[in-house]
Amino acid sequence: MKIWSGHGSEHSYNLVLIGRFVDAARAKVTKEKFDRLVQIATDELPERAWDDLDERFPKEVRELLNEMKLWDLSRRDLEQFAYGASVVQRDDRIELTTDEGDVQGIIKLLLDAGARIEVYSAHFWDEDGQPRLDDSPTEEGTEGLPAEAEEEESAGASTEAEAEEE
Repeated sequence: MKIWSGHGSEHSYNLVLIGRFVDAARAKVTKEKFDRLVQIATDELPERAWDDLDERFPKEVRELLNEMKLWDLSRRDLEQFAYGASVVQRDDRIELTTDEGDVQGIIKLLLDAGARIEVYSAHFWDEDGQPRLDDSPTEEGTEGLPAEAEEEESAGASTEAEAEEE
């Protein structure tokens, strides 16, 4: 009997990517490209067998990418657009949310359009840039806290202990 063991990537990253552009027009064009890449990845890009290592695009897909002037996306980058991300344009920025951790294609698209990019996990940070505190503490009670908060909490505990000794 052979026992198979392996590692999976079923973890939800709950990633937020925010691309800030010089103006709303550039953000709009980038969102349109994103939507088109989703359509290409889901409808135009043929599925590969798991052992197919051929990274080349079919001629039709290569022509579509050339029309969009996107020359640095790999096949794997393009496949990432089929994984499902929520995209919203707000004035001069685009906000994307996804559970995927492999977002290189999305980052390439944003950089190619001149975006300044912010990436964070909504598990640990809220939309205002404030840390979320984890409800399931570890032995130290600091799981989910940023390093600075852990240090402050440790320093606070030492100060309280010293005050009790006096």
